[in-house]
Amino acid sequence: MVPFNKYVVLGASLLIIFGLTCCKGSRKSSRAKLESQIATQKTTIEAIRENKGISGEAQSQPQDVPESNIEIQQVVIDNTYKGEDTGPVFNIDNIRVNGDQLNITVNYSGGCETHHFQLISNRGYMKTHPPKLRLYLKHGPHTDSCRELVKKDLVYDIKAIQYPASSELMLSVNDYPDLISYTY
Repeated sequence: MVPFNKYVVLGASLLIIFGLTCCKGSRKSSRAKLESQIATQKTTIEAIRENKGISGEAQSQPQDVPESNIEIQQVVIDNTYKGEDTGPVFNIDNIRVNGDQLNITVNYSGGCETHHFQLISNRGYMKTHPPKLRLYLKHGPHTDSCRELVKKDLVYDIKAIQYPASSELMLSVNDYPDLISYTY
């Protein structure tokens, strides 16, 4: 997705061009110049939409890290953990299961330091059909004073939490509103 500010700059430049050309010279030459400038601006806007700069060369944009480059972490098993402290504030945007991996997308305030997360299970399985298990995503302590909104994808290997007497487990993570079905 193209950042909004490029469109603002292009829109402002169109207004400036229109303002300058409408007030100079004859109406016919001004109109021809204006149509030419508008065509150039449209081409520039299309190039930006296609992730190209004014020169037509591909431009790099901030992108999410592909999942193949994300470190796969292990679930921490702590039978005494009660979820009393999940660390600094963060939000869970999305959770999905991919095979034996739990993919979690979070956002938090920061940007100057590396933030660490742990997924913790106390193995407190609920005796339902299928069984349910509450997991706790904990945001590690940090001293990051930056306030940029950071989006991060986390991947956890969840084989260690499989319930032996079932081939399916319903997972809940922190205050995420949906239960996640894990079939193995």
